[in-house]
Amino acid sequence: MPDWNTHVKWASTLGIDREIAEFINKLIDDPEEVLKGDPTELGELYRRDPEGVKAALIGHDWGRKGKARLDILKTYCRIRFGEKGVMAAELHHVLDYLTHIRSPENLARIIVSSSIFHATSGKPLSERMKLIKEFYRDRRDYSRYLKKLTEEIAKLNYESYKNIIIELLKNKTREWELHREVYDFVIDNLNEILKDIDKYLAKKRKRIARSQSINTLDKWIGN
Repeated sequence: MPDWNTHVKWASTLGIDREIAEFINKLIDDPEEVLKGDPTELGELYRRDPEGVKAALIGHDWGRKGKARLDILKTYCRIRFGEKGVMAAELHHVLDYLTHIRSPENLARIIVSSSIFHATSGKPLSERMKLIKEFYRDRRDYSRYLKKLTEEIAKLNYESYKNIIIELLKNKTREWELHREVYDFVIDNLNEILKDIDKYLAKKRKRIARSQSINTLDKWIGN
C-alpha cells in the first residue's frame, strides 16, 4: 500500500493536520504499537489482553477486515481527534484500496466476487452458499475466466479504467459509510492520486527487482 508520505500528502490536501495524519497512519498500519501506550479505555483493554483485542477488534491493518472493525476504528479516531480523525482514517483506507485495485488481477477478482454477490442476491442463504460453492468448484474454469478478465482490464484505456474505479468507490462509500467530503475529494483529485500511486508502485517494483537481483547474485557467488 502507499507509503506514509503519500498518505500524509493527500490528508494534508484534504485539510487534515499532519500530526493527525501521521498518527492515523501508524494507528492503522501498526495498531499494536500505538495501543501499548494509549491512554483510552481501549488502550487499557489492549494492555490487559493484547491477543484478545487484536483478534476480536483490530486484526492486521485495522479496519480493513470487516465493517465492525472499521466502525471501532472510526469511533476511536472520533474520540481522539473528532471528525478530522475519522476522515483521515477513511482516506487512508481509500488510498490503500485504490493501490490494491491498480493491479488488473486484483481488480478482476473484485469484479468476479461482486458479480457472484449480485447474481445470488435475494436468494435464501443456503441456496446462495450452494451457488457460490458451485461457481468456485471448478478451479480451472474460474482461473481461465479470471485470466481472461485480467487481460481485458489490462487493455482498457485510462478513462474506461477510471469509470470502473469510480463505480467501485461509490460502492465502498456506501459500504464503509464514508464522509461525502472524502468521496468528493478523492473523485476530484483521482487523476493526481493515481499518478502518485503509480510512482509508488514503480519504485516498489524496482526495489523488488533489485532485491531479487542481489539474491540471485549471492546464490551464484555462493556456488
